[in-house]
Amino acid sequence: LGGISKAKTIEAQIQTIEGKKFGSPILAKISTTQELAKLSGSFENPLLWNPETPNLYDVIVSLKDGKRIIHQQRQRFALS
Repeated sequence: LGGISKAKTIEAQIQTIEGKKFGSPILAKISTTQELAKLSGSFENPLLWNPETPNLYDVIVSLKDGKRIIHQQRQRFALS
């Protein structure tokens, strides 16, 4: 993860599993002395998971220096 200490913001974007953006990106400024960052957002009318309709989403979390992405991680999740 070379250059990760240059990250100035953390951004999370929720997407459907088809890749369509869901809501606006959630942003937070970070500093090199931080060990944790908390992101918080709200979304209108998310499709919830249940056994009959197992709706899933992806969150793509990016560490950025300006517009440059230093590191990115994707995680699948469900809301119930």
